[in-house]
Parts: sequence; structure tokens; C-alpha cells
Amino acid sequence: MTFAGLGAFQALAAAGPDVLDGEHWRRQGLNEFIPHWYRHLKDRQRGGIFMQLDRSWQPSETAVQWPFMYGRHIMGFCIAYQLSGDEKYLDFARELVDYLIAHGWDTVNGGWYDSLTPTGQPNATTKSGPMTLYTDVGLAFYYHVTGDARVRDYLEQSIRIRKNAAHDAVYDGYYQVLNRDLSVKDDSKRKHSHFGYVGSLMVNVCLATRDRDMAAWTDHLLELTRDHMTVPQDGWVLRDYERDWKNIPEIVDGKASASAGAQLTYALALLRFYQFGGSPRWRDQGISLAQQTLRVCWDERRGGWHDLFEVAAPHRHLGSSNVVWWVQAYGDFALLHLYRLTGDRGYLDKYIKSATFWDKHIVDRVHGGTFLSVSPDGEPADTTKAAAWKASYHEMEHSFLNYLYLSLYVNHKPARVYFHLRNTKAGTKHYVSMAEDGLVKVTGVKLNGRSWPGFDAGERSVSLPDAKDARLEVTLE
Repeated sequence: MTFAGLGAFQALAAAGPDVLDGEHWRRQGLNEFIPHWYRHLKDRQRGGIFMQLDRSWQPSETAVQWPFMYGRHIMGFCIAYQLSGDEKYLDFARELVDYLIAHGWDTVNGGWYDSLTPTGQPNATTKSGPMTLYTDVGLAFYYHVTGDARVRDYLEQSIRIRKNAAHDAVYDGYYQVLNRDLSVKDDSKRKHSHFGYVGSLMVNVCLATRDRDMAAWTDHLLELTRDHMTVPQDGWVLRDYERDWKNIPEIVDGKASASAGAQLTYALALLRFYQFGGSPRWRDQGISLAQQTLRVCWDERRGGWHDLFEVAAPHRHLGSSNVVWWVQAYGDFALLHLYRLTGDRGYLDKYIKSATFWDKHIVDRVHGGTFLSVSPDGEPADTTKAAAWKASYHEMEHSFLNYLYLSLYVNHKPARVYFHLRNTKAGTKHYVSMAEDGLVKVTGVKLNGRSWPGFDAGERSVSLPDAKDARLEVTLE
């Protein structure tokens, strides 16, 4: 293991031996997170999955199902397969995909319904930006792991609807909510329809497909965010706008607020897309935003990330001081990207403290999984395991990206990921890296357990044979 100088070594010694080891995070996802979801998520009476689970994984009755929760769990289980090669996780993801397509897609007008009844009938037939985004998140990752052309088709149809039906031809940008017939219901412009689309979805789509049109649209979403959704004085990104890009203030404690989670989402979108091959202008903006979010929102003494803060200087913390699980995860990612792009080993010192906070306080050591939020001192605040927006997605993404980034960028060790593609045709090319940096190379491929020479190391692609089942083990370095 490569340590980040004396300061990082001392911090690591105090924290325990694991947080800079990518393998630690792979094991955490596979041992402490996904087995609990696998055992408790499925609704065996009505089909589908439970929307709400308490701390001990007991379900609560809900009046609706959300397709976007299927998408988030599809990603969680696909990551479990990528990290392990265990077919039961990919089988579960396939079940979720099949249910989602059978019940969540509007076969007349296209698009994903916002919600379903508990038995899978359309409930809210609107199609909103956030709901569509997180439904597609799972499909993008499922395509990455399986190469399933059917799933890619649904994904591309869904993105086309956002690009076309949700586009504002007058002011540019994308409307928040469409009706069932794809007419406009809510013409506001919000986070999830712009920079949220990039950070959570489009970078993964670009990595999985290398589609130039998708990359161009991703760049456009970042430009819209820069031009219309940021505060000119200091670059903070705000979440809510009217159709003509007038900000809708989020008032907390009587003050106009901003969200650390939104800053980290945008910063990571900029930095990941830059490393994928986007414009160099995104690098400096992403680094600057990540650095100032670190200064304002990170509790250096205890290691947690505060979310809400005052837009105006001196940017005091607002609202609840509790630490939310996904914001903590994104803080960890931001620190690793800052280290990768600047070479400043001080960011690894900070990562150790932030990741240790996750390890000690966000992870539920009694029942498994993660808490939704904890106090600044790490005491459990909201112990819900599954609820609207909370799924296996963020905790498995945390395991996956920590494994990749630490293995490849910090410790310079190989990382291994798994794929299962069906009914492949000779010469078909499949891209196999979710690590954005172009310096990552494919150094080895096994096809159905045997060494396979058909790969392009720099392009990070595998040329496939004619095969009913092509199980790949790919080594990245």
C-alpha cells in the first residue's frame, strides 16, 4: 500500500489499517451491505420490492411503488455483481429490470411513470426529472455489466424524451415535470434535470457507450449549469429555478440556503466528465468548487459533512446539523478526486478522516447497511434502511468507487471487475471501465475462465466472440 506521507500514516494508524485499502471497501459492500438487501428487499406476496424498511429490515406498508427505487436498486445489485462475479446478484438485478419494464414504462407515450400501485399498476402517470433520472441510473449500469441491447434501447428512449419533450426552446434548459402525454406540467428548471443528470447518470452512460451525441449533451448540461445555476460571486450552485432561470430561494432558518450535496454532485460531475475526456475548463471549475465546499461544509475535527449552509458569506451552517449518508459518500469521492488531480497528499489525510467517519458511524454494525443520518458526533439519528431515495445505490456506489479509486490511483494495484454478456456476436466491442481517467488500462481479460487476448488496453474495451454466455473477468491497472 502506498501511504500519503507521515501525516496520512499517523491518521491511518489511529483509524485502523483499512480505509486506504480498496479491498476494504469491496468487502464492506459484499459483506455488510448487499447480503441484507438481497435477503429482505423482495416482496414475495405481491411481487416487486419493498419501498420502506426499518433499521432491522422489517417492511412498512406503502401506498405506492416508485420506479426510480427499482433503478437505484438495479445499480446496487449490478455493482455487487461487478465486485464479486456472484450470479445471484445479477439474477436479482435482472428480475428488477424485468419488473420495471413490465410495469413502469408507458407503452403508449413512452417514459417512466413517477409511481405505481403496490401491485404494479400506473399510479402517478407524470414523468418528472428526478424520477426519470434515477430510474435510468440502474439501466445504464445494467447495460454496462450485461450489454443488454433491450435495456440500452429503453435507456436511450428515456434520454431522448428528456432531450426533446422536456426541452425549453425559448430559454434553453429542461423542464421539471411532463404529463403522461409528454406535454409540460411543471416548467421549472431544477438540479436533477441539469447537473444532477450528469453526476448521477450521464458520465456512466458516456463510459459505457462512448456515444458522441451523449457526450455532447452532457457537455451542454454542464454549460447550462455554469451559465444559469451558479452564483457569480463565488460559484455556488443552487438547485431551484423558474422557467426563465430566476432562482427560487430555499429558505432555511430565515436565510437563503445552498446544499453541500448539490455542490459535491456538480463538482464530481465536472471532474468525472473532464477525466472521461471533457473540456479542460471543467477541471478548474470542479476543483475550485470541491475545495470551497470542503472549507465550508466539512467538519475537520470530527470528519462529517454538513449539508445546508447560508449562500451569503460567511456561509454559516443552517438547519439540521445531522450528517446524511449520501453526502458523506460524495465527500469521500471528492477528496479522492482532489488528490488524483492535484497530487496534494493532504487530501488523503482528509479522506482518511472522512472515510473513517463513514466506517465508524454511517455503517450500522448491529443490523448491517447504513443509517440515513447521524449526529455530528456520529450518533444514529434516522435509522431507516429503505425509504424514498434511500436504497442500496449510494452505499454500494461508495464501496465500488472507493475500491476503484484507491486500488488504481492511490495504491497502484489492479482492480478486477466482472461482466456477463449473453448472445454476443463476433467482433462486438464492449467498454469495461467505470474509472474515468484515461491512464487506466485493461491489462488482462478472462473469458469464461480462460485467458482472452481480444482487448484494447488503452480504449478499455473487449472484442467479444460468438457466444451464448460471455462471462468476463477484467483486470484494470
